Amino acid sequence: MKDFLKKIVLSIVSEGVVFDIKEENSDDLKIYTILAPNEEVGKLIGKSGKVINSIRTLCRLKALKTQERVLVKIGQES
Repeated sequence: MKDFLKKIVLSIVSEGVVFDIKEENSDDLKIYTILAPNEEVGKLIGKSGKVINSIRTLCRLKALKTQERVLVKIGQES
């Protein structure tokens, strides 16, 4: 799932931008946090949150195949 999410983010952010995806495991939930520079966070969120909602939907659909629950969040790198 992390590689899938990385491919999606690479297609959205500017070329050469360094970002990280942090994975946390809870009991039955996997939490992925996209850590991106401040300039790129707006691109990942999109107008009215449409881009991040689309990313979350794609990840949930992929996770359905393996009966997992996922949550995708965005954080800012310092």
